[in-house]
Amino acid sequence: MDFIELIQMKMVDAGKMLEWKNYPETREFAIVNHEKVKLKDHLKWLKKNIKYFKIILCDGITCGAIRIQNKEVSIWIDRACRGNGIATRTIQIVSRSGFTAKIVEGNIASMKCFIKCGYLPVSHQDGYYIFKK
Repeated sequence: MDFIELIQMKMVDAGKMLEWKNYPETREFAIVNHEKVKLKDHLKWLKKNIKYFKIILCDGITCGAIRIQNKEVSIWIDRACRGNGIATRTIQIVSRSGFTAKIVEGNIASMKCFIKCGYLPVSHQDGYYIFKK
């Protein structure tokens, strides 16, 4: 997968986003809620926050989503697209000096990815690290 394009998320993408949020491995490393997210709650939340989300397209295929809100970056990658460097390349595209990421203890893959993109751990609180570029 070579070409990465970021497009504004739309509500028609809500089902795919819910799928990514409900992966057990995503819930395991979630900061706020480890429970399975219900569609009704997800739609309400997404409607308020969709302006912060971009869909990640790789060679025209939907591979994930990235959220940038108040200079904080979060990323979700579809299982079928993992291991191809998509998260790293996407974070490199959007990151600027002063951006942060919250990464839960034990989420080594995310830590490695953000470190490759120039982020460093600057603090630890409540079971997660804050990385800053």
